[in-house]
Amino acid sequence: MFFQEFFGVFQNNYLNVADVKQSAAIYVSKNQISSPYVGNAQLAEGTNPFNSGSTLSVWAIVGIVLGGFVLIVIAAVAMICCCRKSKDAESQDVVYAEDMNA
Repeated sequence: MFFQEFFGVFQNNYLNVADVKQSAAIYVSKNQISSPYVGNAQLAEGTNPFNSGSTLSVWAIVGIVLGGFVLIVIAAVAMICCCRKSKDAESQDVVYAEDMNA
């Protein structure tokens, strides 16, 4: 939201390497949504532009984390089982191939 209201101008002067000069300035954008202020006067606090009414409770966050952990455990167990079955099948193929050559 900051860059909808303002833009920055940065100037660097490298003509003298021993004395590098840099400056920055903030200006109000032509396409601003509200009327922003650039200055050093102390202003009253305005309304919050962010929606802070829809927050999750602690228990909802704990439930989401635990649910994700359970899904990861189920996926890991499934992958381990599939890998063991494929290794067993490969080892049986090797044994049967040796028996057929003999």
